[in-house]
Amino acid sequence: MRDPADPRARLARWARERAVALGYLGALGVAEAGYRLLGERERAAVAAWASTNLDNLVTHAPAALPLSAVVPLEHPLLWLGLAAVALPPVTARLGNARTALLFGLTHTVGTAVSQGIVWWRVTSGDLPDSARQMLDTGASYVVAPALLTAVAFAPWRWRIPAGAGLAVLLPFLFDGLAELEVSAVGHTVSLALAVPLYLALRRPPGAPAAGPGDGAPLASGLRGAV
Repeated sequence: MRDPADPRARLARWARERAVALGYLGALGVAEAGYRLLGERERAAVAAWASTNLDNLVTHAPAALPLSAVVPLEHPLLWLGLAAVALPPVTARLGNARTALLFGLTHTVGTAVSQGIVWWRVTSGDLPDSARQMLDTGASYVVAPALLTAVAFAPWRWRIPAGAGLAVLLPFLFDGLAELEVSAVGHTVSLALAVPLYLALRRPPGAPAAGPGDGAPLASGLRGAV
């Protein structure tokens, strides 16, 4: 006889196995709603404080880095929707701690490399000193690599929406790369890290899958064909 509480237990297990994804989605939604409710002056102050520019990375990097990942300045609902089709299946595959580490690294390293180039260009005189206070916030160093990882490793039912989301972003992710524009550099770095980091962090062979019904990852088939 089926336990009548079993659906609740399954739902609770599903949520636990995707806690990092659900937590990020909740933080992104709450931050965006709160940000939009602020007046124009207050929004500007929040964006300036959360921005991962050179000055903020010197004064309050531990606060600016996570905050910048939940304060997109444009198209907030788009980023929330894209995160919703990318992060849950990746978290189910990789586990909560490894997922947090993976996308914490894509966000942090993407920021460090892009802002490191700004520092070099400012010190060499290629950019004015005001570039140290540029606005640099947004979810893209988390969401874009999450979409790529979902396309490569998620169950098939998640790959189509993740691939469609990535296709929507791709024309804009590398705009300005030849000029070393900050976001383009950060997108390049975060995307380049996503799959190698996933492969390094994934569960060892023989470990139980995080959730029922997960299909074989696409990348394993590609590796077998090479």
